[in-house]
Amino acid sequence: MKIGIILATYNRDKLLLNTIRSIENQTYKNYLICVVDDGSKIPVKSFLKENEKLKIITLPQNRGNNFARNEALNYLKNKVDFITIIDDDDEFKENAFEEFVKDYKQFKKDWFVYKVEDKNTKKVLSRFKAYGEWDYLWYMWRIKFFKDGQHFFNTKLIDENIKFTNEFKNGQEWYFWIHLNTKTKMFVSDKVLAKKEYLSSGLSNNKNEKEYKQKFYFKKYVMKKLGYSLIKWQILKGIYEITKFFTK
Repeated sequence: MKIGIILATYNRDKLLLNTIRSIENQTYKNYLICVVDDGSKIPVKSFLKENEKLKIITLPQNRGNNFARNEALNYLKNKVDFITIIDDDDEFKENAFEEFVKDYKQFKKDWFVYKVEDKNTKKVLSRFKAYGEWDYLWYMWRIKFFKDGQHFFNTKLIDENIKFTNEFKNGQEWYFWIHLNTKTKMFVSDKVLAKKEYLSSGLSNNKNEKEYKQKFYFKKYVMKKLGYSLIKWQILKGIYEITKFFTK
C-alpha cells in the first residue's frame, strides 16, 4: 500500500523541513509526498530537492491553502492508495504510517481518523468520545468528537465533488470531509499518530464572534446541499449548544 501526503506550504521553510523529516523518519517507507509551494518568497525548490518520494509543485502566486491542496490531490489520486493531509508546522509520529497500515489490514475501511497531540506539551488534543465507524456529522458538530484528528482516506473515493472549496473562509475542511461522508463513514481510532502546533499566525488562533456565528450557517448550507433535512440541522445545533459547555 502506498500512502500519499498532501503538504501545502507558504513562507515556512524551517517548519516545512521539520515536517518533511518526520515523514522521512517513518518506519513504513512506501509513501509519496506532494509539497505545494503556494507562492513562497523563498521558493521551496531552492532548499528542497525532488526525488522518487517527493514531488514539488510551485504556484507562481499565493492562491490559498485549499487551492494548493486541490493541486496535490489531483497529482496524487492516481499514484497512491491512501492520502493523508498535514500542515507545514505539524509532524507525524515515527510509527504513524505503520500503525495506519496495520489498522487497514485489520478493519478494511476506506477512511480512518486518529488522535493528535500538542507538539510542545505532548498533551493529547483530540477528545474522541466514541470509536469505530461513525457518521462525520457528529464530528462536524463536535458532539462526540472534539478538536483535530489526523485523516487517512482511500483515493478510490475521490471524484469531481471531493475537493476543497474557497467559497467559505471557515469550515473548508468540513466541506471536504462532509462530501467524503457521502461515500463512506469514518473509522475512528484512539491511537495518536500526529503532532500539531498552533502558531499565533495560524487561522485557528484568529477567530471572532462573527466568524463563530457564521459556522452555524455554513453547516446549514452544507447539510441542505447534501440533502439533509432542516429539522436535522436544528436538532444538531441544539445538541451542540448544550454540549459545548462540557467540551471546552
